[in-house]
Amino acid sequence: MPELTLTAARRLIDCSRHSPCIEMSYVEGGTGDTLILIHGLGANATGWGEQLEELSSSHRVIAMDLRGHGDSGYRPEEAVTLRTLVDDLVTLLRGLGIERAHVCGNSLGGLLALELWVRWPALLKSLILADTTAFFPPPQILDEFLRLFDHMEMTAWARFMAPRLLWHGAPASLV
Repeated sequence: MPELTLTAARRLIDCSRHSPCIEMSYVEGGTGDTLILIHGLGANATGWGEQLEELSSSHRVIAMDLRGHGDSGYRPEEAVTLRTLVDDLVTLLRGLGIERAHVCGNSLGGLLALELWVRWPALLKSLILADTTAFFPPPQILDEFLRLFDHMEMTAWARFMAPRLLWHGAPASLV
């Protein structure tokens, strides 16, 4: 198999209050039908490394860093909501000339993929949801969740979240 080349790029995108708003970072490679990979909270495009390599042999694959993640920009004065993150994604897709794509979301990325499907169903050729939910906590719980996330190191966050995400009978070594 020939050596695959992945390209890291950045693109200025607009948002409702600013033009340009932020610089969005993404990685892309391959040719064929477009597949968009959306990472989860606290992750970034590099987490899709092996999938990018493998799937680039048959698809044009794009994995972006969501606003405030990885190398993408962030404006503290702008609220970061599911809608904002999906608006960023749609702006990036339009800027790259993508009319329809397969979309795969992991964790928070799955919630974004669902929001994309609800608001712009014509953009999706298929929807792949990985380790996600169709439920998002109510605002009072979400605020506490995000406050904790903002103030915890990743290892502490993992220790906090693992018991909540895994089956109650999961072995302690897994937790």
